[in-house]
Amino acid sequence: MKNKLYDALNDSDARSQIEFDVQSTFENIGIADAKELTLWVFEQLDSCRELSDIEKIIFEEFSKKRNGINLSVIDCLNKALKGRAEIIFGQVKADMLDSGGKALDYGAGDGQVTQMLSNAGIDIIGVDVKHYPAEGVNKELLLAYDGDHVPYADETFDTILATNVFHHEADNQTCLDECYRLLKKGGTIVIIETVPEEDVQAEWNRTFFNDWFYNRPFHPGAEVPVPGTYEMPNGWKKRFEGMGFRVIDEEDYGIDIPVIQDRHYKFKLQKI
Repeated sequence: MKNKLYDALNDSDARSQIEFDVQSTFENIGIADAKELTLWVFEQLDSCRELSDIEKIIFEEFSKKRNGINLSVIDCLNKALKGRAEIIFGQVKADMLDSGGKALDYGAGDGQVTQMLSNAGIDIIGVDVKHYPAEGVNKELLLAYDGDHVPYADETFDTILATNVFHHEADNQTCLDECYRLLKKGGTIVIIETVPEEDVQAEWNRTFFNDWFYNRPFHPGAEVPVPGTYEMPNGWKKRFEGMGFRVIDEEDYGIDIPVIQDRHYKFKLQKI
């Protein structure tokens, strides 16, 4: 992760866009001194400290109350992202309802989307490597597992949902194989992934940095892996089809959550 991060920072074609993205994040969450805070962040990144120490220093600064608003940067981010689960729910609800049957939310996180889908009448269970249900989420809907084998038999589920999961796994083929195992023949899987804006190195570096910035300094306790295993949409499609899936729908959402400068792309696949 460290090498990829500094490859991104040392990429002159990516650096200015990365700095713009960070400042945009601060501006979008209401930080008055966004420019100054951006400069401070990059001063830390350009220092000779260990990356783990830099993440800790940035997190500590982001945890302090800001002058004039009595909120920290983290408070402001969480407030701005309050509707993120609702956005994802809106993107996948129709697909999940159309598929019907027993559903799995693979990599469910804090379970907010799982709960919304359950409230919509879907028979769903969520799994993740950590069990940290958000407030208002029924703990019985979420199951922690070992990250390798989901404790259900082959072809248990009619539908699987995986939102922004696979690029967080260094060996994401193992995760895809597990989803394939769990899905019934003829069943559907709905996937949303973060993808670079263009197939040029600067955009791959930008995507990696923004992924690291949101998941590490803002959430150090979660220890979210950021291996940078992205694909362009056509790359994902080639892999899906090679596994025995048929792409039945796809949609490019672009940067659908302005607070985080990530492009999101949805695939709906059928196991054939």
